[in-house]
Amino acid sequence: MIKILMHKDDEVAKLKVDSDNILEEVIEIYNEDLLPEKTNNPYQSLHKWLMLRKMSLRRDDLSPIREFYGSKIFVSDNSRSLFDCYWLKNKKSECWDSINAFKNWIYYNDDIFLMLFQPEDYDGPDDEMINDSPNLTISGTEKRLWYKDKDGVTGLIDSDVREQTQMYKKAVENGISIVAERKPIILCKHLFTFIPQKTTEDIESIPFDHLYNTTFDINLSKEANLQKCCETYNIPKWMDFFDELMEFDKILEKNDRELMDIRVLRDSNTLKILGFDTL
Repeated sequence: MIKILMHKDDEVAKLKVDSDNILEEVIEIYNEDLLPEKTNNPYQSLHKWLMLRKMSLRRDDLSPIREFYGSKIFVSDNSRSLFDCYWLKNKKSECWDSINAFKNWIYYNDDIFLMLFQPEDYDGPDDEMINDSPNLTISGTEKRLWYKDKDGVTGLIDSDVREQTQMYKKAVENGISIVAERKPIILCKHLFTFIPQKTTEDIESIPFDHLYNTTFDINLSKEANLQKCCETYNIPKWMDFFDELMEFDKILEKNDRELMDIRVLRDSNTLKILGFDTL
């Protein structure tokens, strides 16, 4: 099937994908500047982007539900997200205003949220399910879901409360400022950690890896490539960020952090990089 990769109402690329949103062909690129990742191999980068726009089958909370409901319902029709303003256009009549999850997504009307949040109480959709949940485009194996609290703040809830709480406590005790706040929250008599996010329809959070790959030089060391990328994109306070990140990883005894774990904030209108996002 043919889908148009969109950024808000701007056409980015014309793609041919299969029923699982696996890229088969890049038919045409309309706006190279708006590609999620600008490399010399558009097919490879767009294939990776689409793969990251899926829930990981290795999520512990997904496997039993997937066996019961089947895998097709966990493929997003339009790949919309609450991290950024990219989406896949299926029909000519679709526009950003109708897709925009920052404005028109409600967690308690989201079947994927309800299915994974309290599977024992989920009775199935009232009508035919529309697979446009932004929860379908959360990558990674962490058991996280989008949620909006009583104050209207959008963030991620995580059921691994102990791990998240301990990590945030270590950050606070050691003066690490690059870690997002973790708030305890009780929902339906279950304890979760709520992680507020900074994203809006004007501020996106994109993987740092997408920038790093555009400036990567095989002849440079990793440290030199990091510097080259940050200076090319004029990322504010990048040295302070990586100094804190290295210190924090030592505290956590973590030596397997990948660039995909790091995100940057970007103005969705000007595409200017605003700085590193919190962890």
